[in-house]
Amino acid sequence: MYCINCGHELEEGAVFCTNCGARQDIPAGPAPDPSEQQPEASAADQTVAYARPSAAPQAASAPYAEAVQGYPSAQGAVPAPAAQPAPRRSGPSVGTIVAVVVAAIAVMGIAAFAFFMVSDKAPDQAQTSEQIQSSGSQGGSGVTVTSKPTAGKADSGAKQDSDSKSKDEKSKDDKSKDKDSGSDDQVSPIEAAKKCVTTGSGKQTYSNPRFGYSVTLPSTYELIDASANGDGVTFRESSTGIEVRTWGGSNASGQTLQSVLDSYTSAHNVDYKATGKTWVVASWKENGNEYYAKQYVGSNYVNGIEFGYPRTSADAGSAVIEAYINDYHPGDL
Repeated sequence: MYCINCGHELEEGAVFCTNCGARQDIPAGPAPDPSEQQPEASAADQTVAYARPSAAPQAASAPYAEAVQGYPSAQGAVPAPAAQPAPRRSGPSVGTIVAVVVAAIAVMGIAAFAFFMVSDKAPDQAQTSEQIQSSGSQGGSGVTVTSKPTAGKADSGAKQDSDSKSKDEKSKDDKSKDKDSGSDDQVSPIEAAKKCVTTGSGKQTYSNPRFGYSVTLPSTYELIDASANGDGVTFRESSTGIEVRTWGGSNASGQTLQSVLDSYTSAHNVDYKATGKTWVVASWKENGNEYYAKQYVGSNYVNGIEFGYPRTSADAGSAVIEAYINDYHPGDL
């Protein structure tokens, strides 16, 4: 059978609906035979006959159970219970949720505004500090400029770009100055020595700017080497293999004509030597070559010249020595 109120399926003979509690209208059966009616019992007998057992108290749902089993209560039929509303779920109301969301949005907005204000002021403070330092370092009138840039972060970026360009331009200027001031440092020793050579009439003259000596040779001799400290050079004539080396130096050790001559005789097998008022000459043969050296000794400087050539070019070597040895000028000794 089904409930006449909510349509819930019930057991046959149910008086009340177990879902909504509505009383079911069960069709009345045939009227009982009066002759078969039992004698009316007294009130005491009725109480005894329908008294509930005292073994245990009935639960709150006992009247519904008695009604289902067909037991009338002591006061008559049990009234149908009122329909119970569906239980409401526990939890915050819609109004509470809306209030919480609004409060959270307000807090986030305040935090974002505070962060923006702090971050926006940081570049201004940094620029103000730079302007103060700049004013102090330049020794100005003492007026501190603390004006705030109107473009904010965009001006800060422009300032950085300007500073970067200024550094690049300064670097270029420094390199240009270094190049102009140190142009000689960029030139090799040979190129620097060539600037000290003058030519004319088939001859060339090298003048040493450091020690003041000079030497004249045929223009066919090529400058092949120069010392890094500028004290001497070497010329060579390719067809004969003759080389001419010149040098200068300080006489801080107090060399004399005799000490210079002794240095030659101790280092080489000298076969010719001679001395003058300010000079010493020595010649020797070694490893298939012949050498002729002449040094000028003074109180301040010791300057010299040396000819070297293969023995196969001995005649050419002797000729150039005789022709140009007197064109060597030692300078101020």
